[in-house]
Amino acid sequence: KKAEEDIIYFSDLGIDSLIIDEAHAYKRNFFPTKMQRVKGLDRGASQRAFSLSLKIRYIMEKTGGRNVYFASGTFVSNTIAELWTMVRYISPATLEEFGISTFDRFASVFCGTETALELDAAGRFKMVQRFCKYCNIIELSKMFRTVADVILADDLTEVERPPIKGGHPKQVNILRSPIISRFMEYLCDEYEWYEGNPDKRELSHIPLLIYGMSRKVTIDPRLIDYRFRDDPESKLNVCARNILTKYREYDSIKGTQIVFCDLYRNGEAFNAWEELKRKLILGGIPANEVAVISDFNTDKQKSDLFEKVNAGDVRVVIGSTAKLGTGVNIQERLAVEHDIDCPFRPSDVEQRSGRIIRQGNTLAEVEIIRYGIEQTLDAGMYAILERKQKFINDAMKGR
Repeated sequence: KKAEEDIIYFSDLGIDSLIIDEAHAYKRNFFPTKMQRVKGLDRGASQRAFSLSLKIRYIMEKTGGRNVYFASGTFVSNTIAELWTMVRYISPATLEEFGISTFDRFASVFCGTETALELDAAGRFKMVQRFCKYCNIIELSKMFRTVADVILADDLTEVERPPIKGGHPKQVNILRSPIISRFMEYLCDEYEWYEGNPDKRELSHIPLLIYGMSRKVTIDPRLIDYRFRDDPESKLNVCARNILTKYREYDSIKGTQIVFCDLYRNGEAFNAWEELKRKLILGGIPANEVAVISDFNTDKQKSDLFEKVNAGDVRVVIGSTAKLGTGVNIQERLAVEHDIDCPFRPSDVEQRSGRIIRQGNTLAEVEIIRYGIEQTLDAGMYAILERKQKFINDAMKGR
């Protein structure tokens, strides 16, 4: 009885307007579709998105379809469906007006597919049909811009931000070691077993596991099994040597560095962040000048850390896109960004580079260094993300 009395209903709060910042966090809203076999379409749904849908419906019924505002730096973070989903949230009437109230109608008018060779989870090429572009761009942009104001980073010419040294990120290509080669052969065998298994539906998790393992082994084989030896030419070691070189290069101005690595743990046995910190300390960087973001858990601790990075007292900070992306302002002396692994979504690449190519950075130019192992998934991941970001920007601007 008392538990029922303690419940506060949204409709009792007197709210008649919703302003949602970082709206891309609600992109996974359920929708029905007959398109089951086309790659590049996320049909997942989150409880958070469903909850927001109910609140928006209540506000719109209360206000006659008004008073719902979204803001985001990455409205379309990964898949073609997201642009339709965002308009569906804030103006279902616009979708009705353009005759695209269902996703399948939207896809038939504005989405294009192509079949091409892609690397699969085991690092082999196969033919894949994928949503890869928007069609009828001018009309799509008109539809979106009836409900949205669009300003891309390229439009902010009056905002002073440092350019990337050399005009583009530097790619560090690392030869595939014998350990990685043997492990990739093992993953190929696993994938072939999966492809030939009659119970593929019940084993649908296998490709995802293979995909994750193929990414982990390229960072450091000890992320698969801590008993592997420390390979001097692993991504982790190559990155550590580069960080030490850049530490000395930018020493006169206390230039700082940020390291992104999203896959970093093998249970309690191995932690790539801590291992990298250990190597940097052995290389001569004082322990108090290297920070691992997982050691700073409260808002106060993080705020103090970010102040030290801006002051140049902490010279290297290590973490993931999620922990060091949105809302992290450490740009004042940030000289180098190291991407040990490639993130999943174009928006994650934007969030990473947004830490360093940012207003308030005092350097004349900055460096972004990306690490990849040849003949692995690394070979094509950044190219796929750049292609996705291009069609996202084109759709936003009507190009």
